Amino acid sequence: MPGRPRGANRPPYEAADREACLALFDSHTPRFFDPLERGDFEQVLDEMRWPYQVIARDEPGATGMRLNTGALTTGFYERFGFVVERVVKDGYAPGGDRHDMRLSF
Repeated sequence: MPGRPRGANRPPYEAADREACLALFDSHTPRFFDPLERGDFEQVLDEMRWPYQVIARDEPGATGMRLNTGALTTGFYERFGFVVERVVKDGYAPGGDRHDMRLSF
């Protein structure tokens, strides 16, 4: 968030944030999201059970982290050490390839 110190506490998601989140999603459609994904995103917001996810690096047995993302955001994750393991053509939607990425600890 602009103006917020790095690492500052962020408030957890609340139902009152739903419309702002959907507006943000819509403002990034279709460049980053396919319009067909909106229903899935609404479901995630409506069923939100946790405010955020934490990845513990020193948990026994943890060797890395995996994620999938679109072609336009792979560079963002590569800056943090993620590498593309495979690309699934039309993995999100027609013309929306899915890039499976991994970060090794």
